[in-house]
Formats: sequence, C-alpha cells, structure tokens
Amino acid sequence: MQVTVGLPESEDHDILALRRWGREQGGIGIRGFTWRKVNTASVRLMLKPALLPPGEEPVLLPDDAGREFRDAEAWIVLASHTHGRIPWLRPTAIFCGDLAPRRVGGGPGSAGDRLQLAEAMIGWRRAACAFATDPTTRDDLVTYAGIEPDRALLAPPVLAPPQPPSGIGLPSFGSDPGIVWMTSLGPEENHASAIAALRLYVARGGALDVSVCGPGTLALAEGGHPVARALAEAPELRGRLFFAGNRPVDGVQRLMTARGIVWHNLRAEIAPFPPFDAARADAHFVACDSPSLRWLSERHGIAPLTHAPWDPDAAANALLEAERRLRARASPGHAVREAAEEELAASYGEILRRLAAYG
Repeated sequence: MQVTVGLPESEDHDILALRRWGREQGGIGIRGFTWRKVNTASVRLMLKPALLPPGEEPVLLPDDAGREFRDAEAWIVLASHTHGRIPWLRPTAIFCGDLAPRRVGGGPGSAGDRLQLAEAMIGWRRAACAFATDPTTRDDLVTYAGIEPDRALLAPPVLAPPQPPSGIGLPSFGSDPGIVWMTSLGPEENHASAIAALRLYVARGGALDVSVCGPGTLALAEGGHPVARALAEAPELRGRLFFAGNRPVDGVQRLMTARGIVWHNLRAEIAPFPPFDAARADAHFVACDSPSLRWLSERHGIAPLTHAPWDPDAAANALLEAERRLRARASPGHAVREAAEEELAASYGEILRRLAAYG
C-alpha cells in the first residue's frame, strides 16, 4: 500500500527531509498542496454532483499540481472546521482537533465562526467516520456536530517523531529562563485575560521575560490589534514581551527547553499537541484547566500547572509557581507515555477499515 501525506505549503515544513524519511520508511510519499477556492458552477463541470457539498458557496479543492489527490483511493483529512466546504473526492475520514465554536464566539473566519462550522459539518456527516483524540471532543462530534455515534471514534494522537539534535551549543533546561507564551490570532486564545494575568504576574514579583510564539503572532504587536492596545496601557510589560512569530518545530522545541516554562492560555484547553510539545522539551507547562487536558495528561504522563480559563489572578499565580519551581531547578514532572504501536495500529486500522468498506 502507498500512503501519500499532503502538507499545506503555507506551513513550515522541510519537504525534502520528510521525503527522505518517507523513502526510508517505505511506501510513504510526501506532497505539498494549497487550498484553492473554486465557485460551485465551475466545480460542477469537473465533479459529479454527488461529490459536492450542498449549497452555492465556493468549495475548497486541494491543489497539488493538478491532481487534487484524485490518485488516492481514500482521504484522511486533518482539517479544522474553518476550512469550510471541501468536496469529497473520495471516501473520507475526518480528524477533529476541537469544536471551538461550541465554547468561543468570533467573527467570520475565526475559530468561533459557526457559519463555517455549519458548512463543514455537512461534509463530516457524510464522511465514513470522524475521530478525535479525547473523549470530550469525540462527544462533541455527536452532541454538537450531529455525527452518528457509531461513526464518531476515539484514537490516540499521532505525534511527529522527536526532532533530532542539530547544531552545537544545544540549550539545557532553563539555561535562559523565561516564559514561552504559545498563542495565535484566534479569539479562543483569550488575549485580554492573558495580558491582565501578565500584569498581575509582574506586580507580584514575576521577573521572567515572555517570548510570544505561534502562527500570526507578529501581528499581535501591530498598532490596531487589541493586544497592542492593551500593551500600550501596560508600561510594566514593555521590554518584557518579545514577539518571536511562528518558528519551525525544532526551533520552538529549543526555545521551550532554554526558557523552561510554556504557557498556553486558551479559553478551554482543547488542543491536543501543545502539552506534548512542552513535555518533550521538559519544560513546565502552564495551561487552562479542562476535561480534555486532564484526560490527555493522565493518559500520557503530562504534568501541567492549571488555572481557571477566565481568571487572570489564578493564571498569574500559576506562572509565579512555575517560576519558583524553575528557579529551584525542580523537574517539571513529565513522564511522557506516547501511544504504543499496537494501540495506534488498532485505532487507525479501524479507521482504514471503515474507509475501505465505505459506500
């Protein structure tokens, strides 16, 4: 069997290195693509009506040099609801990282865009199955997205292999103490509460600088963004926050290890991967408490310091405690247990079985 992995060209990937890895593994091809918006009338000339999601809004086609993955017999799509209307060129399984609109609001194109979610869910309901990495999100697929219970599956997270050490002078744990605030531009990132928490953290004696990392985060420092406006009213934070933008995976891991503290301040901690990133970097992980985070932490040996999502006071205290532990050279306490090969084979084998048997 040949497996093709499609990676968005807008993200930071070393395609050549990944292709070498795929050849070494055998049977794994790596292909870059972009999402291309096409009006429905044009798509009807290319595809059978049954392959199109209903409605007249434009649909998204994956553009991989003209093939649109039509050489594949089935898809597993790792996409968020904000991708919108995707025509199902083949039987499809959908990975659902979270259903943020259930918990956060937001305008068009944001993580809380319920209109985009409504369009995406039409396709999800027609897919062979949908799967999530924690029970809360799996239940959301049923009770919020309307997926039939027997087609909503739970599977362990599949993590990229740890980055091999590269270069010289690799940082040691806490060698350049600080906080790495992982965030993005979405409303679920709770920016106003985060700035309030940092102001309290500094007022109570917190002495660490903060590196702001993640997709689009350079825009947080621009004049019109609410974070920039809040910082203009917080002189005590000037010179303490550094906007590092989006970095390659190995660069983020190195930064986390050097700083020693990672903070993820979602309104509800629903993203499955930041806890693993922090634990692999052996950094103290501070995050908003949630059922999803508790389940992942208990199952996979991650030791977070948690605080209530809407409480800047609690967040400031959690950051102060992380700083105290870091300065005391205390271990973060992670004992990461990634899913065993047998568990991965059983879970994703069931997804592949459903794809093969679908329609």
